[in-house]
Amino acid sequence: MSDQWSEIPSSDHPGVDNVRRVEVQYPLDFRRGKDFHGRYIFMLEGMADKASLPLAPKLGGIDVSADFDGTGSCKLVLTLLDPAYVEIFRVLCHDLLSATSRLPRGDNSKGLIIVLDRLVNWQHLLRRRQDQILTKQQIIGLMGELLFLRDIVLKAVGSEGVSAWRGSFGDEQDFVHGEWIFEIKTQLSTADQRMQISSEAQLDTSSGKILICHQTLGASSADDPRSRSLNELVQEIRSALGSDSTSAAMDFELSLAKANYTKRPDYDDNRWVLSTRKTYEVLDKFPRITPAMLSNGIERVAYHIRLEACKPFEIDIDKAVERVFG
Repeated sequence: MSDQWSEIPSSDHPGVDNVRRVEVQYPLDFRRGKDFHGRYIFMLEGMADKASLPLAPKLGGIDVSADFDGTGSCKLVLTLLDPAYVEIFRVLCHDLLSATSRLPRGDNSKGLIIVLDRLVNWQHLLRRRQDQILTKQQIIGLMGELLFLRDIVLKAVGSEGVSAWRGSFGDEQDFVHGEWIFEIKTQLSTADQRMQISSEAQLDTSSGKILICHQTLGASSADDPRSRSLNELVQEIRSALGSDSTSAAMDFELSLAKANYTKRPDYDDNRWVLSTRKTYEVLDKFPRITPAMLSNGIERVAYHIRLEACKPFEIDIDKAVERVFG
């Protein structure tokens, strides 16, 4: 992954930072660079009411400071203290740029509030990411989404397809492209053949046209060249995106962070191979529960659908991809 900080030299003077404005397409005056010690920094300055700003959170390996001068201007600076956190630092800065990308040009004051709120979310995210090991079911779910990303989305539209992956952000559906939604359901090939639906909104076509991709995974070994561990699959997609797709690579890393993934030796213990992949189109007669069916006050309804009941709605995966991606 390309590093936009590495080409900037360190400051020659103590207490003085050497910074450059980020790409012009971003509306706020974010700057990246290095301090006198050669540490990576990322900053935003603007007028702000100190009482209205969230407190600067503490992040492991990254210092966050918000300093005010006598005019009411706030200088928010992120400093990379531990080089081991450099990838997270890059992804975090990319996320802050994305979160403020729709603000009016020059509205740094509003940007400061959004950035500090976002940093608080990152504080919680990094704490969970450090402490939490994904369960077997979470690994299978993440493997399923990554396999679909690798085999279907990236082959259809290239690296720009990474932005279609929304499942790790807590959205109802897993992939969104234009008016189409792909919901990915993955389970072990030995499990009961039924799909678990997490809410009445998940298959509600009022939000878009929905296709369900149901996949089964089988346990495998390193002898099978098709098999992958979770760590291997992540690295394979990273390599496919390459260093020349900076935005897509950053979006991918951000999605992994939101999914609480960080590389761990535990994630190499099991290897999986794709056994089956079938696609169903959610039409009017598709077996499902929608918000319109529920009495007032009933919500968050989770349920299961037998796969045999979905057979009349099966659609060839190639036809489904052609419909969605053209």
